[in-house]
Amino acid sequence: MSASADHLVGIGCDTEHTERFASLLAESDRFLQRWFTVDERQRFLASDNHELCILNATLLFTLKECVIKALWRQLPLLPDAVEVLDLDHSTDHSGSASVRLVRPECPGIRFDARFRQVDHSFDSTVLAFDIQSS
Repeated sequence: MSASADHLVGIGCDTEHTERFASLLAESDRFLQRWFTVDERQRFLASDNHELCILNATLLFTLKECVIKALWRQLPLLPDAVEVLDLDHSTDHSGSASVRLVRPECPGIRFDARFRQVDHSFDSTVLAFDIQSS
């Protein structure tokens, strides 16, 4: 990770097998409610295209995990939530996103993230992130 909260470079890895992740999405509303906001579920996970939903969920989950790991030692308090406001990606797992850190006592801190796939195997995808405060 990086030394500055203004410019973070991280590696995120989806270690869940795609089929397992798909079954979690299909079977567990509690899983969706825990990891994704209502707005994220409506905007990114409400498609009839099941493969797109799985890809979006995987990217959202990995991005949130990467942001939290990158900020772990940077902030005195971790955010209550990491909300993805915008997501644009291609089928090769490269793209960009706008992310907001949610804390009740202060306005949301926003980041812009660019990501690209650096490794892909049968059961995992590794993404490299370049995250900058906006």
